[in-house]
Amino acid sequence: VAVPHMVRDFTKKLTLIAKHEGHSGRAALKLGSTKKGLSNELKRSKGKLVMMRKLKLIAERQVEEVELVKEHNEVQDILTRLEEIYGIFARDHALSSTLNSLQGIYGGSALLATGH
Repeated sequence: VAVPHMVRDFTKKLTLIAKHEGHSGRAALKLGSTKKGLSNELKRSKGKLVMMRKLKLIAERQVEEVELVKEHNEVQDILTRLEEIYGIFARDHALSSTLNSLQGIYGGSALLATGH
């Protein structure tokens, strides 16, 4: 669920670094290790997305879910509660996304430090 958001987050941050690292040697020095880490995480996350699509993991999990509910009735209550929780996440996505962008999954503090 988080992988597409992570890819967008890493891409935005790498774009910001590319835009501002040339302004000064200090900025380039501060951002160098963050840039390398973000690049690695972006590559890894993109690979995860590709594999999730190739393996058709979502469809596979849905079939497993149906079978699990058939075998254990109480699982439906748990799945219903999970849907409620995910509904809250979806409702609050804009706020959470904004806060995560400011803090960042990775590299947020380095970007803020460089900005100061």
